[in-house]
Amino acid sequence: MHSSIEARDFAQTHWEKVKYFYPLLFPEISWKEVIEGLASASPQNKETCFKRSLIYFGNDKHAKLSKHPDISPDVKESPEKYLSRITEVFSNEKEYLLVINDAQILIPELHRKLISPFNGIFSKELTRPRNNKASKGGSDLAIFIGRYPQTPIGIHKDPNHNFFINLLGEKSIFVFPDSDDLPNDIVKSKNPSKFLYHGEKIDLENGKAIYWHPSVWHTAENNHSGVTVSLGLGIF
Repeated sequence: MHSSIEARDFAQTHWEKVKYFYPLLFPEISWKEVIEGLASASPQNKETCFKRSLIYFGNDKHAKLSKHPDISPDVKESPEKYLSRITEVFSNEKEYLLVINDAQILIPELHRKLISPFNGIFSKELTRPRNNKASKGGSDLAIFIGRYPQTPIGIHKDPNHNFFINLLGEKSIFVFPDSDDLPNDIVKSKNPSKFLYHGEKIDLENGKAIYWHPSVWHTAENNHSGVTVSLGLGIF
């Protein structure tokens, strides 16, 4: 493990030189700010993002977030009440995870705050959205909210350079930096926990972030029985 460094210093000294790095410090953002930002987003933007987003349950079940309009936060409820409410909504589910994609549309001010350390370092305009899967030069943001023991899609790679920022709840991140190609029995396993000893374990504290290169396989486990909130900032 390294000493904590600011995200800007990381971009200047380590970008494209390491496969993963922890711990990183971003401009401070609280999980309550994220929920409040979601609540104040316009109905049109919520509809757009929720069509592109998913909610995962146990046993490989998932659904479009747009089919659950009742999980959108309301400006009249506190962030704490919102987390209690969605837990009640899904009380019949053993686990659930909201994955809100393209969240830069919903919380643009927080997105700009997160990418501010990179201003003037990259030639690309990081506020530019992705127009298609092949587009380059920009960033996107995902919000993860839920009560779940481990990443529903198991051990996987991301298509972008990714910064995972933990805001609420304790997590353990497992990275596999020395394995460009993992065997199918590991990648497709419905019980990836038995393979985690192959990776490097990192205990992710609240308010800290980890970076991983697109080539790095990874997954996460929650060390927290309650609801967790985290962000994924992708740079492409």
